[in-house]
Amino acid sequence: MQIRFSVIVSKVNFRNTDESEVDALTNVLIAIDTLKLVQRIDARVLISKTHGAIITHGQSIKAMIINGLGSTQNPIYLSPTIFEGKGVCALMGEGIEAQHLNNDVHGRTLDTIYKYGTSTVGGYG
Repeated sequence: MQIRFSVIVSKVNFRNTDESEVDALTNVLIAIDTLKLVQRIDARVLISKTHGAIITHGQSIKAMIINGLGSTQNPIYLSPTIFEGKGVCALMGEGIEAQHLNNDVHGRTLDTIYKYGTSTVGGYG
């Protein structure tokens, strides 16, 4: 598993990122995948793909985690620019583009998860 994510992270092209930060990102991606965090969130907090949704709430949370690891100075509204040219499909899934990871998507996700209950959304509460 470590090798698979190292290959993905190496293709992602993070500017001004030293090796320790890439290792940290790799470990977090492994943890997200191992804990099935995206699937757990998506199983509990449904999103209507019939209304044009492309990103699930789980994918949105994963993107916010990755964004937060890159820099705590990056506000959510800059997500599309932060992920531009970074192999988003490798990180988020087939068909996902940087423009899909915008502040409207993240805002709806945060609102929905707040309504659902933040302590139970990951399935551990």
